[in-house]
Amino acid sequence: MTRALLSGGLVLALAVALIGCPELTPDPNNPAGSDTKNPDDGEPNGGATSNGNDDDDDDDDQPATPIVNPAVYGDGSAGSVVILFDQRLGDDGNFNTQFVDFTVAQGVTLTVQSGTVIRCTGRFQNWGRIVVQHGADGAGRSGIDSSSLAIATQEAAAGIATRAAGSGEVGSPSAERSGGGGGQGLSQFESAGQLIVAVKAGGAGGASMTSGGTGGGGFLVLAGGELLNAGEIRAPGGDGAGGSGGGAGGLVVLASLARVENASGASIVADGGAGGASTSDSGPGGGGGGGIVHLFAPVVVADGAVSVAGGAPGEAGPAGSVTASLRSGGGGGGAAGGSGGRGGAVSSGDTGDALEGQGGGQGFFIQSRFNPTAWF
Repeated sequence: MTRALLSGGLVLALAVALIGCPELTPDPNNPAGSDTKNPDDGEPNGGATSNGNDDDDDDDDQPATPIVNPAVYGDGSAGSVVILFDQRLGDDGNFNTQFVDFTVAQGVTLTVQSGTVIRCTGRFQNWGRIVVQHGADGAGRSGIDSSSLAIATQEAAAGIATRAAGSGEVGSPSAERSGGGGGQGLSQFESAGQLIVAVKAGGAGGASMTSGGTGGGGFLVLAGGELLNAGEIRAPGGDGAGGSGGGAGGLVVLASLARVENASGASIVADGGAGGASTSDSGPGGGGGGGIVHLFAPVVVADGAVSVAGGAPGEAGPAGSVTASLRSGGGGGGAAGGSGGRGGAVSSGDTGDALEGQGGGQGFFIQSRFNPTAWF
């Protein structure tokens, strides 16, 4: 029996060798891979990869065939919803965000809490304004005593960044007080992998004598049908105050099994927050890093504006403007896609100078043109 099988196998192998194998040619309908774009020049920095989908259907309007369980797009149990008046999602006590179709009407502002995930078996359309609330808390200080310098601190939340922002050094006028370091942002590759959003997205800012700016929130939409933004989606970081660091921009991921479009005239904003201006007791804060915006579908149309700019540093006051006997350097900016800026130092002396801080780094706008199902 074993010999018969071996002999049959040899015959088959010989037949294949004699007949030859058909040449495999690329499928012209196979979607391209991911592009990572810098908003300044609009040119792709990344290469293309195959999505592994062998569907030969010539109708480009048809959604791609799911390669895994399509339950990532929800079960539609919340039905179809049209948001017709300003509100915050979930405040009515309904926490089910698994819709059939979901539409925000023109002129309406829908507020969503950080970490919100909306799933649609059908279409998602935004004609109005979606505001993502801040997530990560900024650093804070309390119990500062001018005689003992006893300080209780709360560190800045790092969010998705690899390092949290630092707070400014506190002390007397006898020495220079350094500003806090900025948070460390992600690489393009790391940014592209941030697909599961959480409450803490953009990193928060470091403290001066006041609390740091809060980090931008996270927002994810998964649609089995077409996904359209014809309005505005905002997830910026919070500005610093009183020399504290700005929070980083948030994380916005829009994914569809069929098509994602950020239409002409529409916008998605995930900018870093500005650092706080210097005061009589602190240097200026660093700017927060820019966030991450990711459009993910077999067909991506990106005619609208996308901004993931870093936040500006806080303004440094004139020479000799820091006069408090107990003072702090500026807080560092939080990070997300872009790194946060360093807070400005304060020179020594009873009338110290507020030295300049740094702005936050640019975040990332990413376009992935293939079936997103297996990635969530």
